[in-house]
Amino acid sequence: MSLEDEWQVRLADQMRDVPVEIAGVLATIELPLRNLLGLKVDDVIDLSPPGRVSLEVQNQTVGFGQYGVFDDKKSVKYGMEGLLDLGAGVTLSSAVDEALNEDAGNE
Repeated sequence: MSLEDEWQVRLADQMRDVPVEIAGVLATIELPLRNLLGLKVDDVIDLSPPGRVSLEVQNQTVGFGQYGVFDDKKSVKYGMEGLLDLGAGVTLSSAVDEALNEDAGNE
């Protein structure tokens, strides 16, 4: 294994431990500033039901999912195939899958 290959493998391994902020954004809306400034307590902002939910990592959209119900609970199913290549054959989706599998084993 070359020094560059070894470096890439080690970097990819270290990347797995970097904390990242992940958010599922259910809805966004644009309002004129006058409407935003006019909001009062108990005002309701009309949001249409989400059809597509975005997955954001560090404020960058990396994928989309579909809003639904699973085991009688509101849920989102994300399609994460091949997202964000981290190098050395590691993708964000494989890193997330591995972390979820580790968490499931600890329950």
